Amino acid sequence: MSKRVHGSRRKRRRGISAVIVLGGVVVLGCAVLAITEAPQCMVGYWRLDETLGAVAADSTGGNNGVLTTDGDAQDPSWQPGRVGNGLYFPGDLVDSVVVQDAPGLRFGSGAFAIELWLRYDGPTDGTIDYPCILSKRPGPRRSNPVEGFALCLSYWTGATQGSLLLRIAGKNYVPCATRVDDGEWHHVVAQRSSDHDVEFYVDGQLDGTARSSLSADTTAGLRIGVDSSSSFSTKWIGMLDELALYSCCLPVEVIRSHYEAGLRGEGYD
Repeated sequence: MSKRVHGSRRKRRRGISAVIVLGGVVVLGCAVLAITEAPQCMVGYWRLDETLGAVAADSTGGNNGVLTTDGDAQDPSWQPGRVGNGLYFPGDLVDSVVVQDAPGLRFGSGAFAIELWLRYDGPTDGTIDYPCILSKRPGPRRSNPVEGFALCLSYWTGATQGSLLLRIAGKNYVPCATRVDDGEWHHVVAQRSSDHDVEFYVDGQLDGTARSSLSADTTAGLRIGVDSSSSFSTKWIGMLDELALYSCCLPVEVIRSHYEAGLRGEGYD
């Protein structure tokens, strides 16, 4: 894969939740952002560009993750990703990147966004119920808490197989139409606006909508690569890259710009 093209960073502007028009598109409850910039409401950006070691650095400066493993032959590894390197998960439920809780990672019932590149290499027959990209939910394994949030793929019979699922508190939102479990790289965004509109984007295109005013808050840490508190199988098999969290909703122009940048081997800034 091509490496990131380094260059000067664009000046950032603070996001303002509002009803606005950007490029002829009405955006409800999303932040006012300059297209192609890394928004100031970005609260975590794990490029996953490391080549060795157990630290997944946060480019925003405050929320480094630690790769926790059981030391067996199935540990995650740093490999060429969509942009520079990424992190490959071979499907061990014990292994994940753990980010400690921080106030900036608690979104309440307000706006937030999850953005990343993924490549799923696991089974597509429902053997793994909900392959989980990330979760921020408390409790031990199989405790099924009704707090926090998680982003996974879904093999629930009532939804498109292999599509995105966003869990907020105790409710699953699975309105998407596109499978992303085909072994190819996909840029995905799951987000909620301050008006409680939930949106899913796949490769720069709107793929599903829902509504949710439930609180996403929890003091649990963030886990990348598994939802360890679920009673279902949630291990991730495949690659994750360029994972970012925001305390705002991203306008479609920004989402599409980030998708196009990734195709060129560039990150979000």
